[in-house]
Amino acid sequence: MLDDINTFSEIARNIATVLGILIGGSWSLWVFFLSRIFAGSLIITQTLKEMTTLNSFFIAIIEVRVKNIGRTKVDLEYCSINVGEITDAIYSRDRIYTIGTEPIKVDTKDPTNRAFSQLIFNDRKRIEPNEETSEEIALVLSNPILATSKTNFFRVDVVFKAKGIKKYWTSGAIYKR
Repeated sequence: MLDDINTFSEIARNIATVLGILIGGSWSLWVFFLSRIFAGSLIITQTLKEMTTLNSFFIAIIEVRVKNIGRTKVDLEYCSINVGEITDAIYSRDRIYTIGTEPIKVDTKDPTNRAFSQLIFNDRKRIEPNEETSEEIALVLSNPILATSKTNFFRVDVVFKAKGIKKYWTSGAIYKR
């Protein structure tokens, strides 16, 4: 009788060990490999298409392309484009501006310096797997052209925020005007 109980407990222990290894291995496979395959993943690119002037203001035409390279759709909460001028090619973190829909005045030594931020892809609700979409945006750089002005640079940041999850994608570039 004692031998039967020992045999039964040994069999139960071996079954529990095998089940534990199978469940743990399945969970690890899902968390570290398979779930990443199903997550939406975007590539955001931006291209300076044209620079022109209008009434002594620089106008930059930026094309923003978004492609979903993941296997699931990505629902759009918002996508915005932000621009800030960089004087004398010096970049500082205080010249990255927050999301808004109107030009905002920036408290700097140069009162003509402004940041411009706007929402883009307003007509989009989601981006499906392998779908690519683009939009051209005209950005007004606020410092007028002066005969004595040095060459300035400007930074463009694009932020794409997914709806319902804490995930967002960004793209940033510095262009010479």
